[in-house]
Amino acid sequence: MDKPVAAAPTGAKEKIEKQARQLAYDVRYKTKQSLAQKSGGKLDPAQVQKAYMSQLAKSPAPPAVKSRAKQMLMGEDYKAGLGKLVSDSAATALYKVFVEHQRKMLMIK
Repeated sequence: MDKPVAAAPTGAKEKIEKQARQLAYDVRYKTKQSLAQKSGGKLDPAQVQKAYMSQLAKSPAPPAVKSRAKQMLMGEDYKAGLGKLVSDSAATALYKVFVEHQRKMLMIK
């Protein structure tokens, strides 16, 4: 008989997420400090991303935490949430066009 595959305990996900959030914050802070000293405040996006990766590589955090922090730093979360934003916006627009417009037309008659 096959053994069920054990899922990670619920608390483990939150723990990794919290550690990754803290790591991303620390990397942003340290990178901002070092680039501000070097460039006098002018930050090129390519330089910033390269500095993020360099600072992240120095971290002793576990690979899962580093991976999630990298997603946070590089904006992959934004791309993942973009589909939901588009579908919500389209649904709202369609509702306004069809439902609210029909209600107004019925009130006018």
